[in-house]
Amino acid sequence: MTANIQKWGNSQGIRLPKTILELLHWKDNEVIEITAENDTIVIKKAKNKRRSIQELFEGFEGKYEHIEMNWGEPTGEELW
Repeated sequence: MTANIQKWGNSQGIRLPKTILELLHWKDNEVIEITAENDTIVIKKAKNKRRSIQELFEGFEGKYEHIEMNWGEPTGEELW
């Protein structure tokens, strides 16, 4: 199967055929990872990037200080 690289705004794009997406069980708005290896483009489904709070702060050497923030007065229909 072949495809053309086409201008898409300031970038270029390649349309993936529906049959390929169905084969992979990929849906609209699927998050994918794109890498280049040698003379090849590799496209694969992105892994879930959700991490725990412990993982997010792993290696943090600083001291945590709780501060209260003033977000100002309501400007719309917020409930305070």
